[in-house]
Parts: sequence; C-alpha cells; structure tokens
Amino acid sequence: MENNKTLEEILSRTDYETLSKSLLEKVQMIAGKIAIKLAKLDEVNRRISVNYKNADDKYICVTVMAKAIDAKIHLTFETQRFDKNEMLQTVYKTLCDFDSVDAASVNEALMFLNAAKGIIEKINEIETKKVNDINKTLEDTEEVLKDFS
Repeated sequence: MENNKTLEEILSRTDYETLSKSLLEKVQMIAGKIAIKLAKLDEVNRRISVNYKNADDKYICVTVMAKAIDAKIHLTFETQRFDKNEMLQTVYKTLCDFDSVDAASVNEALMFLNAAKGIIEKINEIETKKVNDINKTLEDTEEVLKDFS
C-alpha cells in the first residue's frame, strides 16, 4: 500500500469488502455442490475432516457436514470453542447461506476453501467405497437375483 495515501483514502477503500463478497459467492456455490453430492450419497450428518497447512505453516483442521436446515441441505462448517464456563462447545456455521445468522465468517470461508480440494477427494473415496460395496453385493447375490428374472 502506498504510504502517501490520505486517511480519508485509506478509510474509503472497498477492496476487502468487494473481494470478500466474491469469495463468499464462490464458497456458497462450492458448498452447495458438496452438500448436494453428500445428500445423493446418503451422507447427511456425516462429518468430513481435512487438515492443511496455512500460510503460518500451522496445521488447520476443517470439518464440514451436510445438514438438513429449513428443508434444504446445507454444508456446515464446524468449529470448537470454549464457552464462559470453560466447556468445549461445537458451533456450526452454514456455508450455503451467508444471509443467515449462522453464516460462516470470511475467515471460516477461507479455511473451507483451503480445505475444499481435500474434502472433495474424501467424497470421491466415499463414493468409490459405496460403489465397490454395491458391486460386490450384486455379484454375491447374482444367483438369488436370477430366480427373480
């Protein structure tokens, strides 16, 4: 940033606000697709966790879960925090509706995007296992199924 900007110019900047809006739109689109995929795989309410290294070279764990909210499937971002009584609480924030009071913050949305590739790869593993299980069951029961043809 230029050092010769006036205080008014600095306070008038909107690049963070503009980028944040664009980021949240992208997160909402990706999260919606992931939520729909998990619902199609019968994986609603299953937690998927991914670890990644952030810019500070620290590991971050991101956990998401497809949940039914208001008759729609939402992808939620899970964080754990201590309440005022020092009790660990799990807080769920939606990644599919940023107008919601339970919407994830921009920082949480960034964490999700950093982990999105790993989450999608885990979804691929889930689907591959389910397909293999179905194929094995069909093969194992082929003789029984012939009787119904």
